[in-house]
Amino acid sequence: KIPMPELSLLLWLGLLVGFLLISRPLIIYPLVRLGGGSDRTAFLSSVNLLQFSEFSLVIGAMGLELGHIDRSLFSALLYGLVLTSILSSYGIKYSHWVYRFWQRLLPAAVSSPVPPGADASGSQSESETSTGEERTIFILGYHRGAQSMVANLLQHRPEVLERITVVDFNAEVLQQLQHTPVKGVFGDLSDRSTLEHVGMQKAR
Repeated sequence: KIPMPELSLLLWLGLLVGFLLISRPLIIYPLVRLGGGSDRTAFLSSVNLLQFSEFSLVIGAMGLELGHIDRSLFSALLYGLVLTSILSSYGIKYSHWVYRFWQRLLPAAVSSPVPPGADASGSQSESETSTGEERTIFILGYHRGAQSMVANLLQHRPEVLERITVVDFNAEVLQQLQHTPVKGVFGDLSDRSTLEHVGMQKAR
């Protein structure tokens, strides 16, 4: 039986949910970033895991039976599971807007420690070609179709390659571009800041 909310229950609920909302991003976000994940991936992982585990009810029931916790704390766990499940569901649904708000809260130096638009070797690439022209052709994702097109241009229109920038999240794939005039940029296509830094506004 779920009890009606009381003051002590609401206090426990506030403490538990507040602790979860603060601790989960502090733990998950840096771990994903250290593992090589992008800012967006790290943030969304934190949002997706922002709910109490059902296993907490099992531990709570055992603690209640053994007298380690009182009924108000167990009830707070139950309400917390329901509340955080609802919050995380809406967080996942509106993750794009939540992430945009997150980006505005944090300085660029914190949210993007690796500069978006860095080339495959990790250094910042030039936006101009050797002839002084700007790169105005962008390929998002270097898959089979893009690889075939670049190979075709290399044979028939090599001068066009100097105007092409390839953005991909796979550094191994970008290594194939090192000996071509094409600029390979390592970046997350779902991160708007990456597209802004590589100069997508110059695309024609």
